[in-house]
Amino acid sequence: MKKEVRIRPFWYSDAWLFPKLVTVVTTLDADGQLNAAPYSHIMQYDVMHKRPRIMVGFRQDSHTFKNIVATGEFVINCPSADYLEDVMESARFYPEGVNELEHTRFTAIPSHKVKPPSLEECPQIMECTVDEIVRLDQSSGIVFANIEAIVMDEGLEEMDRAERIPAMNLPIGLGDQDRFEYFFARTTDVVQYTLKETPRGYQASKIRTSLEWDSQAMQGLMEIPPNVREMVTIQVETYATGKGATVVTIQHMDELMAEFGMDRAVMDRFRTKDKDANATPAGATEASAEQESAKDSKKIDSLLEDANKLDPDVEFTREACAALTSVPRPFIKKAMKGIVKKAKTEGVALVDVAFVERVNAERNA
Repeated sequence: MKKEVRIRPFWYSDAWLFPKLVTVVTTLDADGQLNAAPYSHIMQYDVMHKRPRIMVGFRQDSHTFKNIVATGEFVINCPSADYLEDVMESARFYPEGVNELEHTRFTAIPSHKVKPPSLEECPQIMECTVDEIVRLDQSSGIVFANIEAIVMDEGLEEMDRAERIPAMNLPIGLGDQDRFEYFFARTTDVVQYTLKETPRGYQASKIRTSLEWDSQAMQGLMEIPPNVREMVTIQVETYATGKGATVVTIQHMDELMAEFGMDRAVMDRFRTKDKDANATPAGATEASAEQESAKDSKKIDSLLEDANKLDPDVEFTREACAALTSVPRPFIKKAMKGIVKKAKTEGVALVDVAFVERVNAERNA
């Protein structure tokens, strides 16, 4: 049975269990004296890249908030769980003007775009300038800030999220008891789930279009996640029709994205690293270029299993399936069926990479 509970001051930390990001915010006062204090009242505000902004809440009488009001700059530092004791040390109410970092293991380093320093021991850092300050009546001071720079330890950005989470080892704030005992969790037990196709997802490659699409526009459409592709198709065709067009072009897609404040950079988020696999870094050895990542290997295994279920008389080699990894997911089964049909027509029992490449060449001719 459930019951309503009383909403008390600091409800977000006392009664309500609210997992939060743990940060140390560094600021300078008007005289250039450094201050550092932990904060978790943080939320993304503008998630697009043209004017990225963050929202942070503070006590209006805190040294940090006063410094931000005075200087318009601050840095959000995200420490690893190994530095929780230092985070708690910076939470102690030292007198104004005291540099809390002197009582911790944190090391101040120059920031890239703002005057307040960053913390060397923090794997991810956000440098901010004030956009707007809202003072809630008898409550928090809310700072809407421009993100001037996101800084990370080298190598983290290139990692898959499954690798980056344990590498960063960020703690999770779980609130406090009586404003005295503070609770945290570590990201040592992370569970990963794969989002399944929507009920209509299997139809993504069969979306009915009312206009002709040129090759570039269709390729752009196939980069849209299947679960929203039908919606995007309708929006783009409506836009193109409004322009008096009978053929949808990539320009129509770009113009429509621009109206929503987006550009091609947004689509990079939906492209997998597999599509860049053919680009070999300078100095890379032949062996390292040919080495499959665990993720690639799993994808190829899945394709191989599906391909060899299509017809008992036609078998695919692993290399042949590797050559199919660049095919958009909605078209992969159709592509494999076409290869099987071609193989049976020609009396081919074993589909290797040369056969796949020849079929693709003939199709694109």
